[in-house]
Amino acid sequence: MSFNKATFPGGIWDGFSRTRTNLEDDKSPSYDDWDEAIAEIIAIEQNILDVNDRFQADTADFPVGLLVDLQSDGSLIPASSNSGEISGMVVAAGEYVTRGKVSSNDWTNVIGAMELEVGATYYLRTFGQIRTTPPSTGYVVSIGEAQSATLFDFNIGISVQL
Repeated sequence: MSFNKATFPGGIWDGFSRTRTNLEDDKSPSYDDWDEAIAEIIAIEQNILDVNDRFQADTADFPVGLLVDLQSDGSLIPASSNSGEISGMVVAAGEYVTRGKVSSNDWTNVIGAMELEVGATYYLRTFGQIRTTPPSTGYVVSIGEAQSATLFDFNIGISVQL
């Protein structure tokens, strides 16, 4: 089990670990050394994914987790199963992502309940909301899966017209 936590992107790893307190020691890497290195690599990879899929936009009026559709004039509107068009999911005021992990302590404005249903697949509904049951008209679009009560793995599926 890993005990090490990455310092990136908040800082750069200095090379120390729980078993390596002196960088002058010329010894083979220990489990803790390898574990720290892997934690840093994972943090870097996740940061690259976040940066590549994160966009700035006027989302100030939208709650975290709301699905949005980018219009030709650059504005965002709530996505809808009536059109099946989705550009991303709001992650913060002024930002949306096209895929990735989205965290919120309160999903009420998006799913009608404070917490996600762990392990459930969610689908696009109207007004940018998501539900565990697909719509019966319009378009069915799988949006992703709840990893926990507060963490959603956002990944837009194929849009299928009913």
